[in-house]
Amino acid sequence: MNDIVIRRAMQEDMNRIIEMEIEVFTDEQGIPAALQGISDEKSPIWWCATLDENIIGAVAAWKENGQLHWGRFIVQKEFRGQQLGRKLAKHSFDDLFSSEIDEIYMEARETTVKIVSNIGGHILGDPVPFFEGTVTPMILKRSDYNSDFY
Repeated sequence: MNDIVIRRAMQEDMNRIIEMEIEVFTDEQGIPAALQGISDEKSPIWWCATLDENIIGAVAAWKENGQLHWGRFIVQKEFRGQQLGRKLAKHSFDDLFSSEIDEIYMEARETTVKIVSNIGGHILGDPVPFFEGTVTPMILKRSDYNSDFY
């Protein structure tokens, strides 16, 4: 795992990231492929994790209804359970909080709820059904963010 690079994604990375979204969200979670991607109007920022130039994880942030949202959090199946998701999340949160961002909203799957709760995130409501599973509304505030946790 030492050869993994986490960085902001570039335009040339997007086709592979969309492929990964479909593999994870559509094939594993039953979310329609038509719901993948984030429109340019929402000013998305993407980060990716690469190993030997191959993208193995990604996450995004975007503006919606006057708030910054975070999600589309994916790690290829064979790299799960190796702390890659935590590192990718931390990198993206560090990047966002180093700018003018004070709050990040998300609707998180169970695994992501655990990651974000451990670094200072707060649950805003009960889990709600979302295709094959549930999502939980959460917020992570700069003032509560524990970047030293990982």
